Amino acid sequence: MNKINQLGRTLGRTLITNGMSVLSKSIKLNPYVLSATECRKFILKYFPKADVVLLDSKYKLISWDEWREIDKEIYQITKKRYIREYFDCDDRSYITKYFTQQIFGISQFIVHGHCYDLEGKWLFGHFWNTRIADNKLYFYEPIGDKWTEVEAGKKVIMKNREYRPITLEF
Repeated sequence: MNKINQLGRTLGRTLITNGMSVLSKSIKLNPYVLSATECRKFILKYFPKADVVLLDSKYKLISWDEWREIDKEIYQITKKRYIREYFDCDDRSYITKYFTQQIFGISQFIVHGHCYDLEGKWLFGHFWNTRIADNKLYFYEPIGDKWTEVEAGKKVIMKNREYRPITLEF
């Protein structure tokens, strides 16, 4: 590798590392902790048939207002990266989860499910994010920075589609 490429890589890594550090301190968060058992119970109240995959034993959560502050920052990082089939819904959901965890230490679900039109016709398989905040559950669509509060026992409609989760991975 030539010296110019090596210098560019070193500079890039330094900028990313320092940028993430500055960004993590730019929003004051007051996280609270839920255990895996509490998270599972909470999700199953909304989606009793969903497969809930919990990968840790504790999760840091924040208020919805704090989420909206984080979303302003994360969406600015990810919004230009959409490339159909190469950097689409699954990639955006995972990178949104990764950035919020890596930069702010806050957990959110990755959801795999299906979208249906408002008449119940299947449209496509899809990935999105789900968050627990203020003792409520929210769906977050990282493509377009859209969100909606989920109500137990009711259909979840967002962007004129019904969202039906199959697997929630936390």
